[in-house]
Amino acid sequence: MRKVNVGVVGLGNMGGCGHIIWLSELENMNLAACCDRIPEKAKSFGEKYNIPYFTDAEEMMKSGLIEAIVIAVPHYDHTTIAIRAFELGLHVLTEKPVAVHKNDVLRMIKAHEAHPDKLFAAMFQMRLTPVYQKMRELIRRNEFGKILRVNWIVTTWFRSQHYYDSGDWRATWKGEGGGVLLNQCPHNLDLLQWICGMPSKVYSKMAFGKWHDIEVEDDVTTVLEFANGATGTFITTTGDCPGTNRFEITLDGGKLVEQGSVDDVFMHTKSAAGRRLFGILPDQEEIPPQPAIRIVFDGESAEQPIISKLVKEIGLDVNILSADIRQLNQKAYGQMMIARPDDPFELQQVMEYLRGLGMTVEEVHVP
Repeated sequence: MRKVNVGVVGLGNMGGCGHIIWLSELENMNLAACCDRIPEKAKSFGEKYNIPYFTDAEEMMKSGLIEAIVIAVPHYDHTTIAIRAFELGLHVLTEKPVAVHKNDVLRMIKAHEAHPDKLFAAMFQMRLTPVYQKMRELIRRNEFGKILRVNWIVTTWFRSQHYYDSGDWRATWKGEGGGVLLNQCPHNLDLLQWICGMPSKVYSKMAFGKWHDIEVEDDVTTVLEFANGATGTFITTTGDCPGTNRFEITLDGGKLVEQGSVDDVFMHTKSAAGRRLFGILPDQEEIPPQPAIRIVFDGESAEQPIISKLVKEIGLDVNILSADIRQLNQKAYGQMMIARPDDPFELQQVMEYLRGLGMTVEEVHVP
């Protein structure tokens, strides 16, 4: 089997904690090079995976070491790197969003059309989730009639203020180009149109910095209208904790309901309410629980300084999995789950720092 030589540009949360790991494990892929503009990070990953490393994407693309590139850099750089990659004869896989502006996406598509022998894809991996594939299949087969109404409330994207404060580029027009719609919800928006079709009209009420001290949108309520007369709503925010994830599709013959589980979809009809239509396929392994660190806030410390120090002084990217924290008299109460660092030394740093503050912390696994 011939392996495809792939390079990764951008070694942050997605590139360094995701793509580079997966590529190193795939049988038909060869992780051939990596790139990050931070020299220490590029060197660290290069030495870890024993591959050439670069601090300039152009140099990596011209090196002759790679046939394809995975782009996991800040949003505004997706366009320039992708276009240059096509010009240099490379296949391109870019992280979401494809770009910030529509015209930038069109420029990328035009560059790809000039090189039709190359592959161009965006990272919308949730299309591969069996439950969403099943929902799409049922609708495409017209199994239960035409769509009458679509409702998706997905408010499980909670982010606290310290998340936005952890980088001056976060939640800014200049740095990210948008808020919850561009950064957290592209997968949901993609799935909605992939399963139900593209709406013909959209009306949206957005609030900018409603729940956080940020300049972009963090609360959105959208009304949809489809060409066949069907209507819908899409509601999201980064301000709800706990949040809700419920996707409903009402059809002539019943209703499909998916409630934030990747392995269940229910069909409600007059004759069979709540019938489970789909579960994990017999030949599909369940995804193992993710290793995490549980931090308990009992009022002894405020939330933000703890995470801010991890980010700024220890220099770690803290991936918050969930949080249920309330502030009272400048004290924090509740708990937070953060992803456990893979590196043993980084794990020790985090645990020692938190315990040094008198925090209750433990290693756990979360679904």
